[in-house]
This record gives sequence, C-alpha cells and structure tokens, in this order.
Amino acid sequence: MSYCYVMSLLSCLVCVCGMLQSGETREVIQFHYTAWPDFGVPASPAAFLDFLWAVRGSGALDAAVHGPLVIHCSAGIGRSGTFCLVDACLVLVRFINPFGLDT
Repeated sequence: MSYCYVMSLLSCLVCVCGMLQSGETREVIQFHYTAWPDFGVPASPAAFLDFLWAVRGSGALDAAVHGPLVIHCSAGIGRSGTFCLVDACLVLVRFINPFGLDT
C-alpha cells in the first residue's frame, strides 16, 4: 500500500514496503522540496522554513520513532547540508533559549 499527497512547493510520498521473506513491513516517507533549483537559491526563506516545519511535523526527524533519516539533493553540494544546518541551528537556539526571550 502506498499513497502520496502534494502541498505547494513540496510533495510527500509515504510508502509501506513489505519484506518478502519475513513479512515485515516498513514505512518510508519521502519529502521532495521543489522550490530550490539546482545551483540556485530559494525564492523565499519562508518557503524553505515551511518545508522544514512540514518535515518536523511529520515526525520524520525523530529517529526513535522512524529510524534513520536520509537527506540528499541531486547535486550533493549544498541543499542537503543547508537543511541539516538550519535544523540543527534552530534546535540549538531553542535549547539555549527555551522560552524565546530576548536577551
């Protein structure tokens, strides 16, 4: 069984895959961000953050729930790393200043 839904600027594909010999199943969630062209920049940082919030909201970044995460882009030279860096920085900011207070 698999299904797909599409939101503006990103698509999300959720597939349930079965293992033939064991009968075990795995859910694979694939997010595809389409607003960042190869060797270019996104038109808006807001769209990128919306994508990040969608990925976070799915629980896909929680390894305890979904297992290992794979992040990649076709060129492999910037978008994947940017996604990881922005997410990590936002986590650190929240950890260092958990109440969002101006200091």
